[in-house]
Amino acid sequence: MMLKHHIVVHLRLGVIMKIMIFLLLILFTDNVYSYPDVKTYIPEQAYQYLPVIKKETDNLFKEFPYPFYFGALIEHESCITLTHKNKIYI
Repeated sequence: MMLKHHIVVHLRLGVIMKIMIFLLLILFTDNVYSYPDVKTYIPEQAYQYLPVIKKETDNLFKEFPYPFYFGALIEHESCITLTHKNKIYI
C-alpha cells in the first residue's frame, strides 16, 4: 500500500514539473510570429540607400555570388530590430 502511494505521488510530481517547465518556456520565449518576415521585409529608411548599395556592389564586387549580403550586413550592424524607430543606416 505504501509503495502504491509513493508511486502515485511521484507520478503527480512528474506531471506538475512538466506543466511548470512548459509554462516557463511559454513565458520566456518570444512570439516568433510578431516580427516581420525578414526574408521579404525592407525597412522604410533603407529604400534611399538601396541604389547606392547596388551600384557599389556592382562596381566593386562583380563576381560576388551574394549581392544581398551588404544590405543585410548594414541592417544587421545598424539596427536594434527591424521595427525599431531609431534605425541608423550608413
